[in-house]
Amino acid sequence: MFIQAYTLGRVLGDLDTEPVDPAAWNALIGDVLDAVVRLRR
Repeated sequence: MFIQAYTLGRVLGDLDTEPVDPAAWNALIGDVLDAVVRLRR
């Protein structure tokens, strides 16, 4: 499910009139993955 949400987010970001900063996007995804890993411990 995460892969689908990630892909959809990237596609919508590419279609938006204001482009999403790739570094900001990668930081957000890193934060989400860190939170998921912390929850599983």
